Amino acid sequence: MKITPLALAFLMAFGSSVYAQEPPKPLDKPMPRKEMRQERRGGKALENLARELSLTEEQKEEYRKINQESREKIKPLMDQIQKIRKENMEAFEKILTPEQKEQFAKMKAEKKAKFFAKRGKGKKHHKQGE
Repeated sequence: MKITPLALAFLMAFGSSVYAQEPPKPLDKPMPRKEMRQERRGGKALENLARELSLTEEQKEEYRKINQESREKIKPLMDQIQKIRKENMEAFEKILTPEQKEQFAKMKAEKKAKFFAKRGKGKKHHKQGE
């Protein structure tokens, strides 16, 4: 197989950026998917901030600590919100007639199907039926 100069330049540029990245840190215990997404998002935000503001390693570490502390403060509140939403939905469904409950169940199923159709089927992180 013959490699053109353009392909070679692309490979060199792509290869250098891949090798420049630091290897992933080993985990003591498996991390839940939700936390993995948060860490990736936080990592990208940190990368962007670090590049734009020329942050030092100490500043980056301090940023990570601040983010972690805020996540720990917010988590109980998010759990509480989720619990309240569930309670509200159960209370709402109690006031519906059997016909309305059936129609409401269809509406929820359609909304869920629309969500998964929009997000893409077959993705590892999207499981229908949950």
